[in-house]
Amino acid sequence: CDFIDEVYLDTESDDVIESEELLTMKLATLTKKLRRKYQISAKINGIIIVGFPENSEAQFIGLKQGDIITKANQFAVTSISQFKKIIAKNKNKGRRNILISVNRGGNTKIVITLPIN
Repeated sequence: CDFIDEVYLDTESDDVIESEELLTMKLATLTKKLRRKYQISAKINGIIIVGFPENSEAQFIGLKQGDIITKANQFAVTSISQFKKIIAKNKNKGRRNILISVNRGGNTKIVITLPIN
């Protein structure tokens, strides 16, 4: 399988995983290490959910660890800082929710509305 070859031929080290908590999700930029851990193809871009705080509304809504946020309000998301800017724009416009597109398992795409209190 091409995906397995692509993952295991990568010998670069990137042991540091930086994450940030936003909208009751612990998010991280997709690194090679995370791609290997969750078996994510290099063709998929976004930010990954690496955990949840206790009583997470995002988890209650149906998001899971390993889900990849690929879009927010129909804009491609490739970094946490970009995601924060989209959230800030929504708040500045008085909106209380954000629409996110999620890739789960490499082929399932779901769209969820999250509150941005």
